[in-house]
Amino acid sequence: MKDSDWKIIETLKNSSSITQAAEALYMSQPTLTKRVQQIEREWDIEIIRRNSKGIILTPAGYCLAEYAGKLNVIFNEIPGRLEKIKKGTAGELRIGVPNSFGRFSLPALLQKYKKSYTDSSFQVITMLSSEIGKKIEEGKLDVGFVKGEVPVSCKKYYIGEEQLYIVYSREFEAEDLPDLPMITYLKDPFTQDIINTWWEEMFRTPPNIGFRVNHGDTCREMIINGLGYGLFFSDNFFRDTKQLYIRPALDRAGCPVVRNIYFIYQVEEMDALKQNFIDFVLDKRERG
Repeated sequence: MKDSDWKIIETLKNSSSITQAAEALYMSQPTLTKRVQQIEREWDIEIIRRNSKGIILTPAGYCLAEYAGKLNVIFNEIPGRLEKIKKGTAGELRIGVPNSFGRFSLPALLQKYKKSYTDSSFQVITMLSSEIGKKIEEGKLDVGFVKGEVPVSCKKYYIGEEQLYIVYSREFEAEDLPDLPMITYLKDPFTQDIINTWWEEMFRTPPNIGFRVNHGDTCREMIINGLGYGLFFSDNFFRDTKQLYIRPALDRAGCPVVRNIYFIYQVEEMDALKQNFIDFVLDKRERG
């Protein structure tokens, strides 16, 4: 069946005669009658019956008319939907983010983006920064945000930095750390390298690791319960927790220890949807 056949069937349902249906469809009566007969042969059914008052749909005709109403709505939506996809105002974007970025930074970013591109949707995948770069290079992600100096062959833009903090449940000095139990949580190797370099510069002995956990939230709760101290690159983990003591991690020169944040994507695999999001992120970076 042609797409127009579904419009014919829906019109027949709402018409009392072939003449009325033909007028609504801007067709001649013989042309409409011939097309209805072709549809009936194609489905091997009878769609309409004639009576003294005009035409009525058969049960099979009513069945087709029910589907016709739904399909015609879809057919009418398709051109507009495709036009939005061509312009990049609709479609799904695959975004890779580290867990902390997905939790603390991405929601506000997407909320602002959705105000301009209301029909866009997102598949957000959280993973380590080193994995995000690989997924983008493999074409399994469209764009990503990474933390630390992750080596990638795709386009990379600096969008900000995060400072390293030492967090403990009691007052402390930085020189106390080697004697205190450290609670460490899973971090990307490139982030861990920054911490290791800082520690080796500041202390002669390795850290006293008391606990290894998977998530920063778990680490924070263990710190609150007095089990040790932790190192965080985002103050969002403890910003609203009043019972903790916090110090910025400083190097020997007294400078903060920081981790850079980058926005990455493949230039070769570009479409309008992806380009719109890239322009939005980079414009936001320029505006600060």
